[in-house]
Amino acid sequence: MNRGIRVVLDGDQVQGLRLSTILNNTRVRNFLDCQSTTNTSGAIGCEGSSGSVFQTTGGSFKQVYNSKDWNVSTIDPRPSDGTTVLQGYVGANFTDGPAAIADFPLEVWGNHDALNKSALAIGPKSSVLERLVSGGLAPSGAFGIDYGSRSQAHPRDGQLVVGGHNAARHGGDASTSHFQMWSASAPINCPLQVLLADVVLSNAAGNHSLFGDPDSKVTACIDTIQNAFAFTPAMFAKWQGLTNWVASPGDGGPDFTQQTYPLDREPLMGTLTIRLANGYTSVIPHYELVTNERGSDSQGKYAVVNASRAMAAVQAGDSDLGRDTPVLGGVFLSQNYLRVDYANNSFSLSPRVASPPDDDIVTTCTPDNTGGAGADSGGDGGGQSSSMLGLKIGLPVALGTVAIGVAAALLFYRAWSNKNRTRQNSSEIVRRTTSRP
Repeated sequence: MNRGIRVVLDGDQVQGLRLSTILNNTRVRNFLDCQSTTNTSGAIGCEGSSGSVFQTTGGSFKQVYNSKDWNVSTIDPRPSDGTTVLQGYVGANFTDGPAAIADFPLEVWGNHDALNKSALAIGPKSSVLERLVSGGLAPSGAFGIDYGSRSQAHPRDGQLVVGGHNAARHGGDASTSHFQMWSASAPINCPLQVLLADVVLSNAAGNHSLFGDPDSKVTACIDTIQNAFAFTPAMFAKWQGLTNWVASPGDGGPDFTQQTYPLDREPLMGTLTIRLANGYTSVIPHYELVTNERGSDSQGKYAVVNASRAMAAVQAGDSDLGRDTPVLGGVFLSQNYLRVDYANNSFSLSPRVASPPDDDIVTTCTPDNTGGAGADSGGDGGGQSSSMLGLKIGLPVALGTVAIGVAAALLFYRAWSNKNRTRQNSSEIVRRTTSRP
């Protein structure tokens, strides 16, 4: 219901988890946070805006009281603002069938005043990726993301491939830019860092750089949990000036937020061109940047909440990642395919293919972990070492009363050679015997 990956936890608790390339442990909000509200509509709105809420009672959640006994590679930093964090395990089902994890590590966060805390963690030491690999559901922790789009006019489903990438959804090696993890020295814990060389707003009045110094470079973080761009205060001030933002409508109505405008300002928000220091350039179209004002409706669904105002997918840099660090989120990734390989300390960006043909999944295997097959030298390997099993399940997200939102698909691939490749129909399970080189 909240623009994320659909995961069903034990007790039939359906979660809509946004992806985070920073977090290492999946977290959800404590159900009790939203039950403390004084009215039913407030509780529903709380659940919708939180992304996901989880009830720890009923026996499905196996709490671990000592962090040393929690079987994860690392524990993410905890806040010091009175937030309570329960950690433990729960059964998780990603595909209503084969892709299930019995001991899925989970953090349950509780804070009545907190913002969204729900996220599926795919960071550098992700307990999610580790469980998928150790359980034989993926040949490696490498992944590819086609983020999809929350565009109001042109919504598009997204796709996550764990254990490889979908070559049909990006522009290929010739158009791919490669980056090293942590390379831009951002003052935040972000593995996917890039250097911005320029950000240009183009509208009827011309092209306008948001940079004060044309020779400067600004560190930015790519993170999938946030949809909108976040800019430094100086960049955001230029954006607001160029788009003629006003604080108040002047008619006694509620003030505008930093992202909302009178409808007549929409033409000023044309397109954004993002240019990185290595020359990689991406143009963000107007339909990705601007919608009517959206949020959680009375049913907790993501929907248009005020059709008389425009809303820009641009905000100030005071996000959870740090005030002076720009964030390139879902709107940026709507035009780009992201590939991440933590084992090789690298990631890449490619222009996404607008209308991809049938899926072309390329697996990425690691030398010491081939999805539980072991070091097979030609035996039957339990009857699967010379075969590849591809599984694709579409996971649509509720779009509310109008056609908005983003859906996701999870693909887990078992493969015993990184040269194996399979093409499959989007609605079929394909099993093919291949010869090993």
